[in-house]
Amino acid sequence: MRGTAREALVLGGRGDLPRMLAERLGKAGHRVTCLQADDAPDPLAADLLVHLDTTLGDSREPVEPEHALSRARAAFDVIQRATATMKDRAFGRIVHVRSVPPPGPAPSLTGPTSAFASAGTLGMLQDLARQVARFGVTLNMVTLTQPPAGRDSLPPLQRQATVTEVAGLVEMLCHDEAGFMTAQSFSLVSAVS
Repeated sequence: MRGTAREALVLGGRGDLPRMLAERLGKAGHRVTCLQADDAPDPLAADLLVHLDTTLGDSREPVEPEHALSRARAAFDVIQRATATMKDRAFGRIVHVRSVPPPGPAPSLTGPTSAFASAGTLGMLQDLARQVARFGVTLNMVTLTQPPAGRDSLPPLQRQATVTEVAGLVEMLCHDEAGFMTAQSFSLVSAVS
């Protein structure tokens, strides 16, 4: 899938996913920069932004409530900053990739806070997507969930999404021809981080 060559920023993440996204977007003709979230420039001047917020779902350990809430706020702030320059150019594609902790075997005090932060982020981003749509900017979300430990809880195809498949979905959402779709959330069962 080739479209117009654009400035792409892959922000955050670790492991194979950021590398795979950079390769795929580069092969599509885009000029790709990869940075950690803490190194995000201000302003965020990119046509395509892939924001990887996948650390919360990496661990099966409890998530501290303050950490979950601060990560949610940080994600929203970065994406909101990116929309400012995209609106001025009347084009932008933003894909927020997040991971959520898998369901645990027992209730915990941090579970509801993490779920609240995750749902709040999703709601704020969907609202922001509707606000910037008239400027030619799309904002979609991809949520990665690991299957619960000790259970065979796979989707109907009985397998998890691979890093290549996750990157393919993100690449498609960044394409010029994906301008018809915004404020959508795609949920995938995947161990990709």
